[in-house]
Amino acid sequence: MSSIVQHAPRFTEEEAANISKDLYGLGVSAKLFPSERDQNFHLAESGGEEYVLKIANATEQYDVLEFQNRAMMPLLYRRYCRLWSPRSERCCE
Repeated sequence: MSSIVQHAPRFTEEEAANISKDLYGLGVSAKLFPSERDQNFHLAESGGEEYVLKIANATEQYDVLEFQNRAMMPLLYRRYCRLWSPRSERCCE
């Protein structure tokens, strides 16, 4: 097992929902998506809005995270896709 995988975050679904409320003001339920080196959660509000919360691995290089965010940017320009702009928040260090 690689070092980065050993340092993958281990938040619960309840903790992910609480983080979403604290940082973004969202009242959501959270379901864990499979992931190797970070954590991704499907967030759903009771009104039908859906989001993805990514909690990056603390040992991941910042350039890799920025690349991932830039790779998602073209989706913002598609008419059928309503997304919040990817943004980074530093916390829980």
